[in-house]
Amino acid sequence: STEDALERLRQGLEPAAILLDLVMPAMDGFEFLDVLRSEKLAEHAAVIALTNRSGQDDAEEAKRRGVSGYIIKANSTPSEVVAKVAARLNARG
Repeated sequence: STEDALERLRQGLEPAAILLDLVMPAMDGFEFLDVLRSEKLAEHAAVIALTNRSGQDDAEEAKRRGVSGYIIKANSTPSEVVAKVAARLNARG
């Protein structure tokens, strides 16, 4: 759950990447991003939206909130998702 993920991050988990959907139960992806930023959690992680929300407005809002990648689930195979995440991490150095 999003609360479990936030609790682990609050306890000091420092992942290289965080994949999140924009549509999640209890807290949507935008709210999750807001908590990450306001609490300064996982500041060095590449945050990537993996979602079926393909609207330009959603992609722009995600980018405005600090998402470094935006992947449409319906347009990507699992191996393509892994490749895109790896490419994003490699680009970060």
